Amino acid sequence: MFIGSLIFIVIAGFNLYVTTILATGILGLVVPSAMSSEGFLEIIAGFFEALLDGGMEIIGGIFEFFGSLFG
Repeated sequence: MFIGSLIFIVIAGFNLYVTTILATGILGLVVPSAMSSEGFLEIIAGFFEALLDGGMEIIGGIFEFFGSLFG
């Protein structure tokens, strides 16, 4: 939801629905990292780790799709 809402914001701009989905996506990343960490820096590190891990999974899925398509 987080990445999809960011793409929609770039294309169409902010509105109430997109802002709500964006907030839900951010909370979906923050809450698990806040529950499993012991300090403020671990919360921030966990948030960015989950964000980058999701981005890498998307890129890996795209490469896997094209690899299976041509391989």
